[in-house]
Amino acid sequence: MNRAFLLIVFLLTLLPLIYFPNPGHDALLIPFNIFLWEIAAASIFFAGLYIYKHQVLVLPRHTMLILALPVGMVVSGFITGLDRPVDWMFRLATILMGLLFFFSLFQFQANRRTLDNAVYIILGGLLLNGVIAFLQTLPGRPLFGLIPHPETPRAVGVFMQPNILASVMVIGVVLSLYQLSTPGFNQRSLLLKTLTLTTLFVCSFIVMITGSRIGLVALVLSVPLVVAARFTLLRRTPVKALLAVALLVLGTGSGIATSDGFWKATSKLEQLADEGRDARPHLYRIAWDLYTDKPLAGHGIGSFQRVFHDRAAEYLEARGGEPLIGHARFSHPHNELLFWAIEGGSLALLGIVAILSATLMQLYRLGWQRGGAMLAILLPITLHTQVELPFYSSMYHWLLFLFLGFLVFRPLQRYRWLNWPSAALIPIPAATTALLLATVMFCTTTFGTSRDLTRFLLYKEINLDELRAAQDNLYFNEFATMLTLKALLNQDLTQGTQHWTQIYIDWIETYLLHTPETSSFHDLALAYHHLGMTGNAEATIERGLYLFPQHPVISSSYQKLEEREPLLAASTPEGSQAQ
Repeated sequence: MNRAFLLIVFLLTLLPLIYFPNPGHDALLIPFNIFLWEIAAASIFFAGLYIYKHQVLVLPRHTMLILALPVGMVVSGFITGLDRPVDWMFRLATILMGLLFFFSLFQFQANRRTLDNAVYIILGGLLLNGVIAFLQTLPGRPLFGLIPHPETPRAVGVFMQPNILASVMVIGVVLSLYQLSTPGFNQRSLLLKTLTLTTLFVCSFIVMITGSRIGLVALVLSVPLVVAARFTLLRRTPVKALLAVALLVLGTGSGIATSDGFWKATSKLEQLADEGRDARPHLYRIAWDLYTDKPLAGHGIGSFQRVFHDRAAEYLEARGGEPLIGHARFSHPHNELLFWAIEGGSLALLGIVAILSATLMQLYRLGWQRGGAMLAILLPITLHTQVELPFYSSMYHWLLFLFLGFLVFRPLQRYRWLNWPSAALIPIPAATTALLLATVMFCTTTFGTSRDLTRFLLYKEINLDELRAAQDNLYFNEFATMLTLKALLNQDLTQGTQHWTQIYIDWIETYLLHTPETSSFHDLALAYHHLGMTGNAEATIERGLYLFPQHPVISSSYQKLEEREPLLAASTPEGSQAQ
């Protein structure tokens, strides 16, 4: 059991480091997110076998409060209706798969030594992430093809986003400090001691060079908290404590001295006080107004983009039509609580409050020394969810957060002995086996589809057969359909034909009602103009500029209509989140 547990942790740590070129844009276009779904399913599969073999179910305290999270979200969805049923299904699947992964970790009944080893494996993975981020800052693109490299040298890690990198780097700092404060650290090998101390230095260095304000805030809050909680243990070995402080100061100091990341982060913090320079105050105000409109059950799962941009247009028009929130399309208000408040209302929020209450009660029972330290370890990703959307970009963050939550709830866990006939327990491994097989099948086909879409998005390889085949994938169906019709419309515009233009118009009009994708307003206007429907073309542009004031791509449509230029804005839609 301990070996299987360590294998799961090892794969969770290793798989994100395996690099495949990808365009980003969507979580399942990034291969490691697909792989990690399979790891979660494998963990659940092993847990089902262990429950059947040992006839015992291991559960954390406050299990019912934890289960309130999906219940609240399901109830709110049925009350308001499902605005986007496929989105709702995958959103709920991610939550349920995550919670099953969380509960599965208890079934391994890993001993203290195994848990300790698992933490070292995670530290090793975080160290490698830090090394990759450092290599990304060097000229010449070292290890090109083996690790991702942005267009301009900067630290973004395997996640290709500095804030998402920064939050796990802060966890590397705090987890290193926690680990070296444990009594068993002194008996560990020199290799593991070196690993822990090196991770502390590298991760603190990377946080400083990312330019992430949330990373900086998380570091400033988490490090003093973990030091205060573990101070009694740290002062017993002053040499080790002083070495840790020296490495932390050296890492952060080196990051400040060798890059402008720290100054960028502090400058971004200053922008929060100036609404003219930062979109978030406006973003949160619009989101709060939407919540207060329907506070009980929300606007419906999958409705955010539609209701947010309609309300944002009213908000911006009342303030002179200035693009106060930028030009990006938002699929998330960059605050997890507001997101669920808008789509699921207070019913969804009650589920989140329930699991938060369970966690705080468990931390309190652990006492200040352990509970305070674990709070510091959970803090970086928790803070990140309140300003961005890490769980929707990185499955690694979701599973790592759940693993850290498991470390919090493992003490005081409870055993439920299943004194049933073996035949009565067969449905448990049967269900987990079915889940594993279904997940592997889905992930295998989705991986192939994502590579086909990557060739189109990243390398501009237009293969209509592959795009049409991608429409068979439930997850990518709508996205692949849009890309296919965009490519076919481009053929009509460049060749002067009208084979697909009306089909594109009919489909994209419906699509824009729930997903106001900016380049599609531009392309729809050109499609109308191509059929001689000038009034519709102008109305489309006006609608787009109402939702996205002064948007450069939509605005350029006017000039292209005048010039009758048969070119689309781009072969790919814009991203659906603002950074």
